[in-house]
Amino acid sequence: MAGRANNIVNHLITTSRLLYQKISLTTHSKGAIFPEAPGEGICCGSGCQNCVWLVYAEEILRVIETHPDFLDKSNKKEIYRNIESQLKNEIQDPNLREFVLMDIRSKFSI
Repeated sequence: MAGRANNIVNHLITTSRLLYQKISLTTHSKGAIFPEAPGEGICCGSGCQNCVWLVYAEEILRVIETHPDFLDKSNKKEIYRNIESQLKNEIQDPNLREFVLMDIRSKFSI
């Protein structure tokens, strides 16, 4: 029981640390954890093969694959939920958001 509680606490600490890093580091050119989200109006909304949001999602996945805090892949669903939450804040169009999340799910093997 104590081991499970420690795992939960460690995941919460990691998640809060990563959220803090994203907030504090995306404005700096060095050490950014997640890439800068595409600006408003950049996407045409037609579901292009090279949609700026798909490129953004792939960059997030690349960061997750290489960042030391994500080396333990046992919490894939939690990591995916964090990505999903972040994209819900950044992609206002629900159809486009689901399109991007579907691409992430297929590559994330959830």
